[in-house]
Amino acid sequence: MTINTKIEFIQFLAINNISLEQIVKDRCNVDWDYNAKTFYEMGLDDLDVVEIIMDIEKCYDCFITDELCSKLGILGNSDKEIYINPNDLIVSVVRDRKLKELGL
Repeated sequence: MTINTKIEFIQFLAINNISLEQIVKDRCNVDWDYNAKTFYEMGLDDLDVVEIIMDIEKCYDCFITDELCSKLGILGNSDKEIYINPNDLIVSVVRDRKLKELGL
């Protein structure tokens, strides 16, 4: 499966019960910061984020496109780039899981 957009990524995380918080803790030995607006504010660097993405791809047999990776804050950082807030991802995943449980 190829994941191209933020919405597809959120749905993929929700459907597969993937916890970004746990992956970050296990992979990078960093506690999730619910006040951070980027992965960098949590103390992660480009390599950490790439390793997290690679772990997800390997464990769940998927491919996350370079375009989406750039929005996660890796591959060609730019001052004009709009990054996906990792905590927005968490809120969206939780909401998507609850909607799924309700059958909506």
